[in-house]
Amino acid sequence: MSYNTNNLTTAAQCDAALTMANDRKGDMQFALTSATRQSNDIAARRARYTSTLVSVNAQITGLEAGIPLVTDETILKKMNSQLRKLNDRKANLEESIENGSAGSLLEDELDKGLLNIQVGEIDSFITEVTTRKAAL
Repeated sequence: MSYNTNNLTTAAQCDAALTMANDRKGDMQFALTSATRQSNDIAARRARYTSTLVSVNAQITGLEAGIPLVTDETILKKMNSQLRKLNDRKANLEESIENGSAGSLLEDELDKGLLNIQVGEIDSFITEVTTRKAAL
């Protein structure tokens, strides 16, 4: 976009416009850094949940295979309790993985893309104002 910098008639006006633009650029860059960290956190958390889910599924499989072989009522009760807890953990992990779905990552990527465009537009503005200031 082209800006009507001809309305800037003094170096002080240019400096004020540059200060405003640099402040906005700083805000956008901060938001971009935050969005990037959030995306990385979501991806890392999802990977951690997925690997934990593999472990929980293996434990469930082991317990389900062992329960029919147990004759001691106390041990059987403990194993069934542990199986119930593991199935609850499995459900929680699956829900957490779903909540951190690809849609969340795509939304974060869109946010980052929009912020990059805004930073680029601010850079264009700064260039035009700086050129105008030099011409004064």
